[in-house]
Amino acid sequence: TAYIRETVTRYDVDGFELDLTREMMSFRPGFESHGIEIMNRFMREVKAILREAEIQHGHSIKLSVLVHASPEVNYNAGFDVTQWAADGLIDVVVALPRWQTVNADIPVQIWQKLLTPYGVKFAAGHQILLSPYPGGKVAPSSIDTVIGNAAVYLSKGAEFTYLYNYMDNTGKLMPNSDFEQNTLRKENLQKIFRVAGDKQAVCNSLRRHVLTYDDYPNYWNRVTARLPIECPRKEGFESVRLPVGEIPDRAEVYLIMGIAAEERLINDDFEVYVNCSPVELCATEPIATNVCDDPGYVFKVKTYADIMNYVVVELRTTGKAFKVNYMEILIKPELSGKD
Repeated sequence: TAYIRETVTRYDVDGFELDLTREMMSFRPGFESHGIEIMNRFMREVKAILREAEIQHGHSIKLSVLVHASPEVNYNAGFDVTQWAADGLIDVVVALPRWQTVNADIPVQIWQKLLTPYGVKFAAGHQILLSPYPGGKVAPSSIDTVIGNAAVYLSKGAEFTYLYNYMDNTGKLMPNSDFEQNTLRKENLQKIFRVAGDKQAVCNSLRRHVLTYDDYPNYWNRVTARLPIECPRKEGFESVRLPVGEIPDRAEVYLIMGIAAEERLINDDFEVYVNCSPVELCATEPIATNVCDDPGYVFKVKTYADIMNYVVVELRTTGKAFKVNYMEILIKPELSGKD
């Protein structure tokens, strides 16, 4: 706490942020429950320091915490975020993945139910990297995926979004960053800064919603992912859920899957449904996000009026075996070409 005291007394700051995602393993294995009161005491000490600084500077100083995407994972690690909110110790909670990939499936509504009674603001955070599954290809997020994730977060009720490690000089450090939609290109980063916090702007922009995974469960659990999906011959349906946010009227909606197969597939090789409505193959194209080298099979979604923030994709082969290594929902609002 000495560093915090020095910072807020030496400098006239509006707020202070604690990044508890670096690192979450703060207590000995098996002693996480003991750590809850240790962290609670630490948070009370931090709040007391900020209150002293508020008197010194003559204005309030907000306290924000960056935590894991899941309330349960936080609590199991020794971070009782809801108790901090109930005790009036925090003003803002930002939930986000650790680092290996962005994850749009942050439980925003659950966080809101936990925090809103105490007047604590909630934001969902974007990591810079994108990957469909552990060990899969990794690249910087594309501008379309950042806008897509923002649309999901804001549609679910997050009060703002948070960009973690989005800096214009990090491109040299990122793998597979040589593609046009790379977020770290200056012009793309500038557009994200302009629109990422505006629900109407992101929902009415071209956007991609990519299936990824939770990269950091509690250490006693395994990292799991829905991809890759093996579709052998004559098996049942595989089901996948993707969050997509609100979809504007007259938008064009597509399901895109990166598929590995022994030969090029045609529409008759698939049986695919999106929210119980059948979809048909309409094209093949490269995967725009640069995290899958398989051909992208594009299916037109004709019925989407009843979609409420997410879709469920059901698929199976009609005979030929294949493997799905990538999945996204692409949304093209009307007049999306005019930026």
